[in-house]
Amino acid sequence: MATLAFLGLGIMGLPMAGNLARSGDPLCVWNRSVGREADLTASNIQFARTAQEAMRFGDIVFLMLVNQQALDAVIERDSPNFVSNVRGRIIVNMASVAPDYSEALARDISAAGGRFVEAPVSGSRIPAESARLVGLVAGDPDDLAIVEPYLRQMCSSLVKCGAVGAGLRMKLAVNLHLNAMIAGLAEAAHFAASAGLPMESLAEALAAGPLDCDLTRIKMGKVIVEDFSPQAALSDARASTSLIRDEALRLGAAVPMLEAAHELYGEALGLNSERTDMIAVLHAIEARSTRLFRPSRSEASL
Repeated sequence: MATLAFLGLGIMGLPMAGNLARSGDPLCVWNRSVGREADLTASNIQFARTAQEAMRFGDIVFLMLVNQQALDAVIERDSPNFVSNVRGRIIVNMASVAPDYSEALARDISAAGGRFVEAPVSGSRIPAESARLVGLVAGDPDDLAIVEPYLRQMCSSLVKCGAVGAGLRMKLAVNLHLNAMIAGLAEAAHFAASAGLPMESLAEALAAGPLDCDLTRIKMGKVIVEDFSPQAALSDARASTSLIRDEALRLGAAVPMLEAAHELYGEALGLNSERTDMIAVLHAIEARSTRLFRPSRSEASL
């Protein structure tokens, strides 16, 4: 039996930690803002007052934090505490960060006497709740063998990608398709609405053909009822497209569809709360139509 720690109880992290508790092993959780832990009721869960307390509890430490700046701050990478936070532990990063950052972090953790596994996940809140995430894992095979049973509490599939860095590059490839796909779905919905077609009929047509999938059904459902509460946040989609653009530039890979999606998610963030669902990219497309084809009264009179 191992001792486990899970840090980061956001939209994804909270249900992931709840599923991890099903392992039955002692689990200590921590979140930057208080109150989220109230939804975790398993008897083997305890709550840390500080990130350091949680990390030093666990033999295996899972991190699901918003970005690499938050990750550095939580593990105290630039402080003398870093060594005692990671020494003798397997650190499992499940969040999306830059691949070269992950590679450098793995080297630092190894130098401090710890071990590192990369396990970014593909999926949003609903797959997180039902333990149907896809884990894109990378690292030393012996370390992966130790953490695999715990990852399977949160993920329905694990894809082994190779050395550290490969898991995150695979996540960026998956997210490139995902981000372009959602922007394309929003554009199709806007086109259909402009033609006077009912959204329910568009959803039915998509569900009847080769484009049918859980993601399309869920996002079309949100469009139909105009529910833009976050399952995968708009701010996260924009951050994802930024990571992909940076890595594509480093690789020398052209990503024209991603460039278009990046612009649209940025425009959508200017119109919505950053915690709005990513399908709210629809609002950016609607705004473009207004600017291009429906000039204001003052512009029309010129």
